[in-house]
Amino acid sequence: MPKDTNEEIVPPQQANLDPEMRKIVLAGVKFLLARLKQNGLMEPEIEYRDVLLTPALMEKFINGVKENMEIGKDLFVDESGNRVFDLETTLVCGATLGELERLLVYTCASKIFITPKTSKKVEEKEKKKKRFGLFGGKKDKAADKKKADKVNEGADKLAELKPHLIFSWQLPLVEAYNKMRREHYCALGETLLFLDTPKKVCIVAGLNPGEISSVRKLTDERFEKILRMKPQAIAGMSQIKSKSKFDFIFKTAKDRVFDFFAREQQYIAEIIGVHEDFTWALDESVADMSIESLPIMVRLKMPFLKIFMEVFREEFGDFAKIALREPEFAPVYLKPVVEEFVNLMSGDDLDENKEDSVGSIAALKWRGQKEDILKWYKELKQAQKEEADEAAKPAKLAKKAVKA
Repeated sequence: MPKDTNEEIVPPQQANLDPEMRKIVLAGVKFLLARLKQNGLMEPEIEYRDVLLTPALMEKFINGVKENMEIGKDLFVDESGNRVFDLETTLVCGATLGELERLLVYTCASKIFITPKTSKKVEEKEKKKKRFGLFGGKKDKAADKKKADKVNEGADKLAELKPHLIFSWQLPLVEAYNKMRREHYCALGETLLFLDTPKKVCIVAGLNPGEISSVRKLTDERFEKILRMKPQAIAGMSQIKSKSKFDFIFKTAKDRVFDFFAREQQYIAEIIGVHEDFTWALDESVADMSIESLPIMVRLKMPFLKIFMEVFREEFGDFAKIALREPEFAPVYLKPVVEEFVNLMSGDDLDENKEDSVGSIAALKWRGQKEDILKWYKELKQAQKEEADEAAKPAKLAKKAVKA
């Protein structure tokens, strides 16, 4: 995966090899595997079949070859017999090393997608059935059909994924890719390559493919960054139906925009439903408010609300995010302070001097309560922990009893 998020991913073409040449290439893999083992770059007990069936071993094999090109000096040659030490030059077999990497990645992935997984217990049960039945056992047609359907489903998914299954760094993601549906591959297209961890792939696998398509269309060039930074934000983003609204939220929440869209769906719906002036005043804190705080904060007029939020963030720093998201903070501390300032804002507009004075008063108010708030939060978390520990005791006792 490119280290620089701005670096363009340029995939090699698919290797166009006839069946005979493909066999020769795969035979070359055996030679290279033997040399890697001789040089201590792979464990001696690893066999060719292990590499083909295990994504982690295939990744290790490919990376071992790429980092030690000398071991293939007699195999990596062009039509003129010159040695090749890059991934772009065409070899005598008619493919580049980059294309061969893509071929091996696909070959290994096909074993995961198409080979039915059967546990040892099931295999032993099937063997016993065949052994003791008349004439070697009765054939279970329903089981065979189920197995065939599974193979066909895997083959169809793999065919959809094939154009986007390219690099060795994707091999650790193959199991996660298999949790996706074909519709996910269609919705993501080439942007699938921006999902660089199994966790991100699994997150996207749990999303609605239709939502992915709508967000990709709405966000254009930003979609790459969404997948790299926080793909779970897609669910929240799917609630936005206009590009102008999306651009407004992006501009307002700034660096916290992905945190905002990763919030619970109800909260995002509430923010989308309020007037844009209110959202604008919350600024980046739109990512941190609790639902309980919204009806309290909406009582403050513009532009005081914006000043109020700026002062709060300045006084509490990183703790501001934690306090604002805590539901109990709203009635205990936020509401009383807001009520005090509602009367101060009774005029239709605030002149520049009044804005400054209100900001100073708000800063003094929060500064005076800061120690109390920090102490309150610490005690709140301690009480919540003790409550959770107490609730977990029956389960722990039951577990001990089972072990005994």
